[in-house]
Amino acid sequence: MNNRNSYVQNDVLNNLVLFVTLFVINLFLLYSGIINIIGLITDEFESLFIQLPKIILYFLPSVYLMLYFKNLYYKRISKIGAIVFTIVTTILLAFSLFLMIQNFRYFVNNYFSSYFNSYTPLDLILLIVILLSINIVIFVKAIKMKKDNYSDPLNPGTFSVYTKRRLVFILIIGVFSSFYLGLFVLDLSLISDVTRYPLEYVIFLGYILLPFINLIFYLMVDFTKKKSVIAYGIIGIIDVLYLIIFVFSLNSLEGFIYGTLNQALLLATYAISLPISYAVVGLILCVSIISVILNIKKFIKTNK
Repeated sequence: MNNRNSYVQNDVLNNLVLFVTLFVINLFLLYSGIINIIGLITDEFESLFIQLPKIILYFLPSVYLMLYFKNLYYKRISKIGAIVFTIVTTILLAFSLFLMIQNFRYFVNNYFSSYFNSYTPLDLILLIVILLSINIVIFVKAIKMKKDNYSDPLNPGTFSVYTKRRLVFILIIGVFSSFYLGLFVLDLSLISDVTRYPLEYVIFLGYILLPFINLIFYLMVDFTKKKSVIAYGIIGIIDVLYLIIFVFSLNSLEGFIYGTLNQALLLATYAISLPISYAVVGLILCVSIISVILNIKKFIKTNK
């Protein structure tokens, strides 16, 4: 039996810490992947075979994290599911390595020119090694498994509190909120560039952080408890008010009207993310608000 007061034996706490750690690492990989997609679109797919291995390898950890999340919080992946997962992801890893070898000279030349320009083979090779090692472990365990349910010693307990609808919502919102959380962290280092528009700066950071806050509340909400549902409803109200404030700010504050602040904060995404980036965040918040309304209505109906 687990001792909840001991971090050594508290599997729930250890799983949460591990998941948060992996999420933070994946956060920056996902951000890099989306930036590379933007670069691919802006050069009209001229660099397709150069960008593709980076996009695949930066996005694959998100797929592994989704599997981990499903395994931990929803239900065990089946034996067949584990085998199919390892085969498909291994093919993608091999394909990425093949493209890197095909463009080896380009990657190496850019690496020696500047490590920080995102054309680096070392981080991609490291990702391939790590993900391939994980695949080997999963595949071997799945083959040896007698029962149909895949068992992971890191996740000895499963919390079947999420319906399929909730799981899909979490995974979709998780991808977008991760990107904007990465953008939020990056923009914290640019405060010296936006001192002329401190109010717009704070409003913008709050706006791109809200999807992640919504995700956290959605993960934590227990629809059987009144206080939890009320807290979730308050977040919905905050979303509505912030959307109104942000739309008003876009049309009244100088930093937003002339795009000066936008260009500094959106960085590489500026070329195609204005106003697309604002619209995506707004759409996420609108979906979250609708989710709050529907779930509160369901809670009221269930508890009549």
